Amino acid sequence: MWVLLWADMEGMSRVADHCECWPVFLEYWRAGRRKFTGEVVAAATGLLQGGASAVFVVNGHGLGWPNVLWDELPERVVPADDDAWGEGFDAMFQIGFHARAGTVDGFVSHTMVPGLRVAVDGAPVTECHIWAWLAGLPVLGIAGDAAWAGNWTQALTERPSWR
Repeated sequence: MWVLLWADMEGMSRVADHCECWPVFLEYWRAGRRKFTGEVVAAATGLLQGGASAVFVVNGHGLGWPNVLWDELPERVVPADDDAWGEGFDAMFQIGFHARAGTVDGFVSHTMVPGLRVAVDGAPVTECHIWAWLAGLPVLGIAGDAAWAGNWTQALTERPSWR
């Protein structure tokens, strides 16, 4: 089974300072990339131990920024382009997701870009909803910060037809 691992940064459990998320700050280079890579490795390792034959990582934070320390990834874990939708993947797993735009208690909450709010049938959605719909793959799981989890649960209960 080939799994597409989509990774964002603001919802990573160990990233707690916004300066760790942006290449313009020293904290990004000193700690943010290492924390991000550590969580990518942990998720990929779990997927491999759970039966994935290969894990393809999309560096979904900043799309193109040097967030992942690629040489630290385990065997059978490789980079994938952010446009790698139709390449024969069997499932998707998402990590590091943050709350949608307008969530007051979320860490660097936004949807795609600052200030943008996205809704479907009037129900606000998060980036992970958008990436999952675009991929059209079964989603094995999504991990993110506590405020993101509240957004996801709210979206499911507001629109029961999505279940």
